[in-house]
Amino acid sequence: MDWAALPLETEFKGEGLGWWVPAQQASFVELDEEQQDLLSVLGFDEGQELAAARAKVAAG
Repeated sequence: MDWAALPLETEFKGEGLGWWVPAQQASFVELDEEQQDLLSVLGFDEGQELAAARAKVAAG
């Protein structure tokens, strides 16, 4: 599943997944390890743009 391509208005059983996915990616590194592992099982990561920005900052 391409979570990044999910339209913001997407709902599943009344829950707004479209806004939830980018929110999880944006705060991925702030989640504890268990939460990150659970999201990784679903195919989530911190998002390519966020990972690239974080790597750039870490490189100095």
